[in-house]
Amino acid sequence: MDGTYDESVVTKYLSFQELQPLRDPFSQEEVKDAAGAQEVWGKVVSLSQSKDWKDNFEALNLLRTYNKFDYPALCGNLVSVAPFLGESVDSLRSNMMKNSLLFLQELFGWDRPEPQIDQMLAVVAPALVIKCGYEKQFIAKDAKNVVDLMTEHGRHPQTVQALQEGCLSKNTQLGDFSSEKLAKLIKNTDEAWLNQHFATVVPLVRQLKVDLENKRLKLKKNAEDILKHLKEELGEQGLAEVFKAAFPDNEAAVKTLQSVFEAKQKKAPASTGFRSFLKTKKQETVTEQKAEDDAVPVIVQSKFPSKPDE
Repeated sequence: MDGTYDESVVTKYLSFQELQPLRDPFSQEEVKDAAGAQEVWGKVVSLSQSKDWKDNFEALNLLRTYNKFDYPALCGNLVSVAPFLGESVDSLRSNMMKNSLLFLQELFGWDRPEPQIDQMLAVVAPALVIKCGYEKQFIAKDAKNVVDLMTEHGRHPQTVQALQEGCLSKNTQLGDFSSEKLAKLIKNTDEAWLNQHFATVVPLVRQLKVDLENKRLKLKKNAEDILKHLKEELGEQGLAEVFKAAFPDNEAAVKTLQSVFEAKQKKAPASTGFRSFLKTKKQETVTEQKAEDDAVPVIVQSKFPSKPDE
């Protein structure tokens, strides 16, 4: 991304290329070892807790720097700033939202399934999905980019749960987007992941039943695709166990889910309307007239009058 300016507050957003090796935010001395990195982390936390939004903005820049140059240190301390990140994504200040989204885009630029990220997402993911339907399009666009990266490079249960909530949104665009990305994420999973996260799959299936009964075609189509993937990975027996866990005493709900796998019967061709009816009747009339003509003998008269009898 190119560095840009938010002119309303004269705030510069650094591009990824512009991020420099980690320095002490106060002395500007370059950090050269793990001890120095840990010391600077304490100052990041201090800046994140400041009541001055400019300090908060600088804390986000430092998080982006850690992600680029010292990911292990970032990952080891990420939980401690999870509440700050959640507040930044949900901030009333556009510059704070945007810079936090830049950090998350860079964080999920490739697949790094760390437990610390899971714990951070428990706080951040719900606010992040909601921002995908935000009225300010430049914020919504960045939020969608983050979610897209999360579904491509990560299979975090917290993301699944947040997208399920997004599917229920009264904002149809957000609901359709959440459904699409939920399908993308689940179709990137395999049998091992699904079995490991059985507690995530069960409520997911409950949500799929709701989506199948929805009038919106996108939700229904994505729900069908997810169910077909679950059957492909888990097999009929494994999927049956998930259905039983999701709806232990609701055979009707299970039947709704199983209907996805039933063969679709061909529908009779629909009538083409009154015009087709008239055309058919006209053809019938012509056929009947021709039959009558064939049945009546034709008398051919001579052009000369017959000679009278003498």
